[in-house]
Amino acid sequence: MSGTENDDLPEFIREALADVDSESNRDAAQLLGLHELLSPEDAAPGRDRLLAAVDELPWRYAPFYSRMAELWDLAEADVVTVLEKARAPEAWYNPGLRGLRLINVAGGEKTTGADLHLVRFEKGMRFPMHRHPGPEALLVLEGSYTDSTGRYVGPGELHLMEPGTQHSFRVSKDEPCIAASRQFGREFTGPFMRLLVKLRG
Repeated sequence: MSGTENDDLPEFIREALADVDSESNRDAAQLLGLHELLSPEDAAPGRDRLLAAVDELPWRYAPFYSRMAELWDLAEADVVTVLEKARAPEAWYNPGLRGLRLINVAGGEKTTGADLHLVRFEKGMRFPMHRHPGPEALLVLEGSYTDSTGRYVGPGELHLMEPGTQHSFRVSKDEPCIAASRQFGREFTGPFMRLLVKLRG
């Protein structure tokens, strides 16, 4: 395929197919079923199908596979399994905070003692003030939020919080925020949230 035919493909797909005429890339394309989507005789419809496919899970977050794998201490294949699970609405649960949905992730040995999640914050959600007794890492996959220090965190950014730090944040009103998280505990600091947590046990 020529460069102009590839111009509207996602960057990570263009890079992977930069030398699509090579034998190894032809083999990879066939393995993934991309050869049917990218056949020269059907280039435009194939490109449309490919774009639709990469907009869905698990392909949607393919540029972040390696970083999610590192965060959760998993193989990339296991990250894909988590993302495939996320396609089903019933896989997400509400932990008791309005506007928040989680999928629990079973990580590798390096994450022992940590809470690992794929997280969905609804657009416009305000996450209450809380303290981090241990370190937290939040990798934003899409959407954004601004925390109480004024820091904006958008797609591809890793927000690290040191033990003892605290903050709240507000999700953008334009779209939900999806993130991969690893945290070692969280304590809400406001009296209402502390009471709610106590009542929920």
